[in-house]
Amino acid sequence: MIDIETFIKMALLFHGTEQKTHSDKITFNAINGGNFASLYKISETANLKLTIFDQKSYCECEGDAIYPVTNTSREQGWTTFKLSEISKKLMFEALHKAYSNIISPRPNS
Repeated sequence: MIDIETFIKMALLFHGTEQKTHSDKITFNAINGGNFASLYKISETANLKLTIFDQKSYCECEGDAIYPVTNTSREQGWTTFKLSEISKKLMFEALHKAYSNIISPRPNS
């Protein structure tokens, strides 16, 4: 299980990450300005920008705890993580992948 504060601390570990607060969420932007994660305090969920391959892999292995976002952004790899159902290790791994994909995107992933 991940709480809100732990998620924020983990997301800010990546070099140059900036945290921006909006009315309904907190976004985390990489050094190049790309958004790699959004945190929703009310629902205690986080959306991460993964590759389509990683999105599929996470969704298949974690059941209802991880799923594609419910709008068209899912086609860009945006994936929802239920913080109360995710281990710290898995969340950090997914955050690292999301951050890395923004810093150096892989073509056709």
